[in-house]
Amino acid sequence: MFLLIEALIGAAAFAGLFVSGFGLAERLFFGAALLLLAAMRDFRALQDDLHFEMLYRSLTAAAHALERSGGDPESYRVAEAIRAAEAKASKHGNALHLDGATLLFVKYAFWLLGGWAAAAYVVPHLH
Repeated sequence: MFLLIEALIGAAAFAGLFVSGFGLAERLFFGAALLLLAAMRDFRALQDDLHFEMLYRSLTAAAHALERSGGDPESYRVAEAIRAAEAKASKHGNALHLDGATLLFVKYAFWLLGGWAAAAYVVPHLH
C-alpha cells in the first residue's frame, strides 16, 4: 500500500513539473534534483538493509559454530564459520543490492512516465 501511495505521489510531482510554466532547463533541474534526493534516501536504506543482513548472518553463524565447538570461542571453527557466513552474506547481499537497485530504477521510471502521461492525458481534461 505504501509503495502505491509513494508511486502516485512521485508521478503527481512529475505531472506538476511537466504542467508548470517552467522552461526546459528548470524542469530538468528540478526533476533531476527530485530524483537525486529520492535516490539518496532509497539507496541509503538499501545499504542499511544489506549491512544488517550481513551482520545478522555473521552472528548467527558464529553462535552455531560456538555451539558445535563446545563453547570454546577460540576454536578455529568459530572463525571459519564467521568467514563463511560473511562471504555468503556478501555474495547474497550484492545480488540483493542489484535487484533492489533495479526495482528503484523501475520506480523512478514509473514516476517519470506516469507524470508525463498524467500531464498529457489527465490534466487537460480537468479544466
